Amino acid sequence: HSLRHTLKGSRAKRNWLNAHRLVLLKIATPEPLAYVDQYKGPLLWQSYFVARFVPGPQVHEILRDETVIELRYLDPKQKLPLRRPDPGDPNHGWGTPDPLRWIEKSIPVKPKKTWNIWDELYGAVRKGTRFPISLDQAVEVMRVIGAAKNER
Repeated sequence: HSLRHTLKGSRAKRNWLNAHRLVLLKIATPEPLAYVDQYKGPLLWQSYFVARFVPGPQVHEILRDETVIELRYLDPKQKLPLRRPDPGDPNHGWGTPDPLRWIEKSIPVKPKKTWNIWDELYGAVRKGTRFPISLDQAVEVMRVIGAAKNER
């Protein structure tokens, strides 16, 4: 894993470059601030990408109430003819003269329960509510993480 990223370049660097491309194309994206590559000897060990914080609702907050997802996609049953590039005059138009059949759907979505560990932790500490993760479960997760780190 480290060798591949050392040769290929870090994800943080790719995120940095791609964020700058989005900014140049005037596509709304958080401003890239920095990336850091950490090496152990000649191998890339860890990398970090930092972008400016942009305030706004998070996905779990948007989906907290019932909402609707709008879908629009090509009808998979429609057979599309094989097309080849034509070096002819582009003034005759682009694309295909065949009509495309689009399927549009509105799907109401209501999540079972949005869960935010920080809200749960606050409730357990400040309000005495039951924390949804038992001590035994937390210890088991830490054991598995420790075993995974030792296998590297």
